[in-house]
Amino acid sequence: MAVPFLMSLARAYTSHNSMDLSEYMFIFPNRRACTFFLKDLTLCLDGATAILPKVTTMSEFIEQVSGRVIAGRIELLFILYEVYVSLLRKDGIKNVPEFDSFRRWGETALSDFNEVDMHDIDAQSLFKNVKDVKEISANFLTDDQLQVMEEYFGYEINPATAAENFWKSFTDREDNRLHSKFRLLWQMLYPLYEAFHETLDKRGLTSTGGAYRLTADRLEDGLPEEIDARHIVVVGFNALTSSERRIFDALAACKDDSDRSITEFFWDATGPVITDPTSTAGRYVLYNKRRWPSPEWASAYMAESDIECMPESIKVISVPSNTMQTKVISEVIEEMSRRLPESDFEKAKVAVVLPDEGLLIPMLYSLPDTVKDVNLTMGYPLKLTAVATFVSLLRRLQSSRRKTGNVTGYYFKDLELLLSHPFSHVIFGRGVAKVKDWIRIHHHAVIDVQELSGICSELPKLISPLDDNAGPREVAVWLDRILERVIESIGLDSTQIIKENVDISNIKVYRLALSRLLDIIAEYGIDMQWRTFLSLTDRMIAGETVTFEGQPLTGLQVMGLLETRALDFERVIIPSLNERIMPARRRSHTFISDSLRIAYGLPPVNYAESIFAYYFYRMIARAKEVVLLYDSRSSDGMRSGDVSRYILQLKYLYARNSLDMQSRSFVMSKSDLKPSPIMKTNEIREMLSLFQDAGKEGINLSATALTRYAACQLQFYFEHILRIRTDEEATDYMDSMTQGSVVHYVMEHLYLPEDKRARYLTHPVIIDAEYIKARISDTDYIDRLIRHAINKLHFHRQDSMIDTPLRGSSAFVAKVMRSQIIGILNFDLGQTPFELYGVEIDGNVQLKMEDGKNVNMRFAIDRLDHVKVIADGKVREMMRVVDYKTGTVHAETESLEAVFSGDYRGKNLLQLWLYANLFDALPDKNIDKDGPRPILDLFGREIPDTPLTLELYDVNAMNTGTHVYPKVDGEIQFDHAALNHDFLHLLKKTLDELFDPNEPFKPAKDEATCGTCQFKTICWK
Repeated sequence: MAVPFLMSLARAYTSHNSMDLSEYMFIFPNRRACTFFLKDLTLCLDGATAILPKVTTMSEFIEQVSGRVIAGRIELLFILYEVYVSLLRKDGIKNVPEFDSFRRWGETALSDFNEVDMHDIDAQSLFKNVKDVKEISANFLTDDQLQVMEEYFGYEINPATAAENFWKSFTDREDNRLHSKFRLLWQMLYPLYEAFHETLDKRGLTSTGGAYRLTADRLEDGLPEEIDARHIVVVGFNALTSSERRIFDALAACKDDSDRSITEFFWDATGPVITDPTSTAGRYVLYNKRRWPSPEWASAYMAESDIECMPESIKVISVPSNTMQTKVISEVIEEMSRRLPESDFEKAKVAVVLPDEGLLIPMLYSLPDTVKDVNLTMGYPLKLTAVATFVSLLRRLQSSRRKTGNVTGYYFKDLELLLSHPFSHVIFGRGVAKVKDWIRIHHHAVIDVQELSGICSELPKLISPLDDNAGPREVAVWLDRILERVIESIGLDSTQIIKENVDISNIKVYRLALSRLLDIIAEYGIDMQWRTFLSLTDRMIAGETVTFEGQPLTGLQVMGLLETRALDFERVIIPSLNERIMPARRRSHTFISDSLRIAYGLPPVNYAESIFAYYFYRMIARAKEVVLLYDSRSSDGMRSGDVSRYILQLKYLYARNSLDMQSRSFVMSKSDLKPSPIMKTNEIREMLSLFQDAGKEGINLSATALTRYAACQLQFYFEHILRIRTDEEATDYMDSMTQGSVVHYVMEHLYLPEDKRARYLTHPVIIDAEYIKARISDTDYIDRLIRHAINKLHFHRQDSMIDTPLRGSSAFVAKVMRSQIIGILNFDLGQTPFELYGVEIDGNVQLKMEDGKNVNMRFAIDRLDHVKVIADGKVREMMRVVDYKTGTVHAETESLEAVFSGDYRGKNLLQLWLYANLFDALPDKNIDKDGPRPILDLFGREIPDTPLTLELYDVNAMNTGTHVYPKVDGEIQFDHAALNHDFLHLLKKTLDELFDPNEPFKPAKDEATCGTCQFKTICWK
């Protein structure tokens, strides 16, 4: 086993330089490498007293030497906008674009400017004006640049041809508007670059690339006074930009009094892949090693960290899910914790490296209880955090708000999305469910949150609509107050301590970025509306990175890919080994084409992919045990299901005989998933007894409930015994059930006055043709009734708001329903005159059972009348039970036994036959006080001379004039009495079974009905 790279370095310097390293400065790629090196130095000193060296990162070194403050991304963008506006106005352009429209291409320009500085390119030469195309020649690159290009790109190029080909595509196509616009943009890039840097210089600021270029310039004039060190050691770098190469050349050129260089370089280049000259993994580091050789005196020490073979154990696990990889990682860690000594975790010898930062939070949730300490050190995109999505939903809520009359409110779906966010549950608690219920019931498309103050008093305080004239400061205060409230509401549950601490940290970072954004806007005097500011907040701050920095010397190490540079771990676990992730395919937005990039020595847009090989093979080189995971699903368009090229290289080139390939899959065992009967326990029997209790605690069965019981007894149990309410999606449109209720309401008001509704009329109302014609002609009255019904039944408005005009989808549905109502009236016109015995007769009755007990029954009969119709060529005089159906009609079955077995085709028939048998038990309130009892008899003991007919009104097909009667075994049943004995027998059998304590609730006979059942996840076990 090779010695870790930093340990070899520590041994070299503690052995070579006695105990005094105070005059040394070590420069590392990242802060974690600094910490590990100091730890290794301490171990090598073995308790001896010594003066430790200064350790720093490259970025810290650059900022120190450049003498400038490196401005943040957001501030640089505002400065660039300020310069851009100034240039436009100098050219006489008055209508300058707003910042929000400038932002996107401004970020691209910033990225290009930064690259120009990092790679030490002559910006004036690069951003050549198209009119100067003939001046471009092969001489604009130095010999050194040409040599570097050969090393970088592996082939010799003709820079003149590359540049000319770029411009030729524009000069040959003058008629192309897109090319013309690009030329105008290109012509402005250099003046913008120059003015941008002049502005930064005046303010003592710089960009990252500018800082590197300034540092190179200063070091070429000698070591500045800010560097308080006589010896400099550069450790662990790989691919370098032109500015970095200038910096290293300048450091190498700095001499001490003995005319020896004060700088020493150490390159982490080991392992059979990196040292292979045919591999791309070592291309840059091996070039660096030749250009800046390591000192000879340290070669013996550093040879201890060299290794010539692959790791002893490399395990590759395929997992058919991205997030599920974290579950497998948990299993691997748990297995390691049982197998390895506890000191391996305590001494930071086990690491999880995440190429995909999106797996961080799922992995934190998945870590096993055996992991006591976790050190998290990595950059995490703020856009992936809960706070970023929460703010995005707040922005969406405010930006899409609507004004109805004098009320400004929120679109109900936007409010629902916000309330579904975990932070909303943290703030409002149970109020979230109450508000969602209100939204579901009232169907308001636009919601004034003040209406909800009685349900959740804190909701209007936090998310009331912003004032139309609100500026950035008002918006920032409003948003900061909400985020502060979230922090106050988060309780530190010991079982979720990691997640909640991460959430709080993210919110604090967001609030700081928000404050900084506001300060920058004020500093540069950029005026903007609140919508623009919210858009900037959502898009720009979410583009920031949250940096987690822990104590890296103990516990399980969790880090990003870049944090692994110069570090070695004995056990390494790496998920997301898929193409496009490892290596990443990150094509940055740029104005500079590949041909110009090649010509000027800039890395091409796919440059980042070419350095991942070094990261990967260096990371696993000295490990004893490596576990690699990848998502084995096929490509879904966003990510590739292809395994990473590095796994294929290991499999076929570098670890052919030692690779352990495994796969994990989900267990899908359909035979184990079956709905199980539910026995009637004492508690269930007590609940059932309520259906036979006539007191206040009693509850009622209904035709719908019995139909549900016939189809699936388990569904009946969940809905009517346990009374589980399934979640209904809030909508701004009217569902079919509400449309049916509106039809009932309108027909009730059209045919009978209020004092004759909801009761059986012993003195029926005569409906003649003139009456119906008058109703048909009075469409204003029909429209008013429909409007009243929709406001009352759909929007649940108070009586004072019942005439509120209908808008949007409800107005459209109202027009459709007017046509349906007129269709019913025209259908009835063909049956006039008829006697109307009642409409919307609803109430509760008690059915008498043979065992002496009663069953509470709820009924709602749409209509009872006496008509004369022609059927089978005969004039039939009949009493009718009419049921309005606005949905699909189900009135045909093979037998009544099939209906009681859940036959979907005849599910409407159970209700019709049941209602035909209820009249003997009607309570007095449902009958005219001065009239006799109804002529109809319960349980068919005496059938009246006038037959009772059951008919369904198919509201959507009334214009066809077709009567819809029950059809059993292919025959129309004009008279219910013919099969009533069978019906009553089956009803009694069903009720006996329902109340039998020894009969369990059984699942549906046809499992196909379970497909859309919302209780499937409960009863299928």
